[in-house]
Amino acid sequence: MFFSLVILVSLVVAVVRGHPLDDMVARPFRLWLFAVLGALLHLIVNLKWFAAPLASRPLSAAIPLGAFLYLASFVFLMVFLLANLGHPGLVVLLIGMSLNLVAVATNGGQMPGDPGQLAAAGLLDSQVKEAAAGLWSPFGLIGPTTSFPWLGDRIFMPMPFRQPVILSVGDLIIALGCFLFCNYPFRRVTVFSSRRRFGYRA
Repeated sequence: MFFSLVILVSLVVAVVRGHPLDDMVARPFRLWLFAVLGALLHLIVNLKWFAAPLASRPLSAAIPLGAFLYLASFVFLMVFLLANLGHPGLVVLLIGMSLNLVAVATNGGQMPGDPGQLAAAGLLDSQVKEAAAGLWSPFGLIGPTTSFPWLGDRIFMPMPFRQPVILSVGDLIIALGCFLFCNYPFRRVTVFSSRRRFGYRA
């Protein structure tokens, strides 16, 4: 929900500035299939339908299947970003995603979250119940043994018409990258100039 809102706001700002949206659509991307696979895996590991099978450890693996797929989603997405760093905002996106990957990879394949902030957002009880039931979740809790706790979900963010969310530093940087992708470079673009560029006349 947070990133959907970020993208929507970024696109609205781009339209208000007169930035032609077809410019973004027409940009050539390399290895786009990696982005699709990464986004698909990211979706799967967050769906409650797969919480039980993703908690399994095939071949007595050190981490659950869900953790492996979660880490793989980051790898696919980052390969896509590395292949397309020439596009606006993608360097910033890569930095934010790298910070999230460090937090997840060093904490057993889960993003650690601050219990106090999760409780304030009304999310702690469900997370504790999932863990007690042995179900997979891409989120864990920050504790004494957490690595890089400052990279975890610790930033309380109210959301319109739904529960608040808890974000990481990496999430905020990713949001900035999305905005820069839609609104870069920072120059004033008018609807009139965009029409003139494409041969329209008022």
